[in-house]
Amino acid sequence: MAKKSRKIEELLAEEGAAAENYEVPDHLPEHVQVSRPNLGRATVVSVRLSPEEHARLQRAANEANLPVSTLIRVWP
Repeated sequence: MAKKSRKIEELLAEEGAAAENYEVPDHLPEHVQVSRPNLGRATVVSVRLSPEEHARLQRAANEANLPVSTLIRVWP
C-alpha cells in the first residue's frame, strides 16, 4: 500500500508542477478570454462522464487548443 501511495504522491507532484508551468497557447479562438484566478466563478459542477464521453470532450478541447475546463466554460 505504501508503494501505491508513493506513486500517487509522485503523480500529484508531477501534475501540480505541470499545471504551474502551463503556458497559454499563442493562438486562441477570438471568443476565449483567459483569466486567472476565476474570482467571479463560485459554483463548482461535478459531472460523471463515461470514458467515451470524456475522450470526446478531450478530443474537442485538443482540437480547439484549449484545456477541457475552458472548453466547457465557453461551450455555446
